[in-house]
Amino acid sequence: MNADLFQLLATWAWRTSLEALPLALVAILFWRLRGLPAAWRWWLPALFFLRLAMPQVPEIGWHWWNIESLTAPSVSEPSVLVNDVAVAPDVAPAEVNLLALVWALGCAGVIGWLLLSQWRLHRYVGRVARSASPEMEQYALWAAARMGLSERLPLRVMPGWSTMAVRGWLRPELLLPADLGERFTVAQIRGMFLHEMAHVRRRDVLWTWLALGLCALHWFNPLAWLALRRFHADRELACDAAALRALDPTAGLVYGVALLRCLDCPALRAAPALAPFFRRFPELQQRLQNIMTPTTPTHVGRLFAALLVP
Repeated sequence: MNADLFQLLATWAWRTSLEALPLALVAILFWRLRGLPAAWRWWLPALFFLRLAMPQVPEIGWHWWNIESLTAPSVSEPSVLVNDVAVAPDVAPAEVNLLALVWALGCAGVIGWLLLSQWRLHRYVGRVARSASPEMEQYALWAAARMGLSERLPLRVMPGWSTMAVRGWLRPELLLPADLGERFTVAQIRGMFLHEMAHVRRRDVLWTWLALGLCALHWFNPLAWLALRRFHADRELACDAAALRALDPTAGLVYGVALLRCLDCPALRAAPALAPFFRRFPELQQRLQNIMTPTTPTHVGRLFAALLVP
């Protein structure tokens, strides 16, 4: 890679992470705001990631940290006058500073981890996946119709898995536990299918890949990883709400019991870009609370929604 471009990317990553810090702090404060529906909470980490992705923002008259001073070449050479015009000498690739090199190594490590995880999942699915039963196919078709989806998702039965999960976004497919029909009732299975179809309708796997890509570029920023965790948690809340809207009003208890039964097996950690029905135990309490007492917008929530994008 050209040394100037390499230096520019490193400078952009460090500077953007620092300039996005105030937005992250505001988002952290509002994540605990009561009266903010899940569909709105999802935009908090989304806007933070959008800021991390922006190549340039309007200039302001001050910078609280001059990151250029950290990423500038450590040795400055005098310019050479050519026809009364100052020309800087070429910068050799070996002169790219240590900070840019550390950034590149971190990016390579995170990207390598993502690709390796995806490759392992692809191999595992190809090796052990089986076809689903006609009953599961019918449940999937019913849930897709309830969510307004016209596409027919391929179903793959995965021995040893604890929960459903959506894989892929160009051609999504649904991975099912082999003992799904034994551990869950028909009503619970329908609710789980609705949750996963909500992931497909929202294109959550695509957004997760974009967020993971930004986390790779800003791997050194702990707030980026915190935003990714909240991004995952809030999308689950949003899909829970979508599934409950498509179910009978009295189905909240049955849906909550399905979540609790997922605790019988270990949490799913197969790949970072999956969209599962259940992933992490710490998120369970908030999901159950939202299921039993759905959040209604408050005046503070409406005001925050009006001010969110600015």
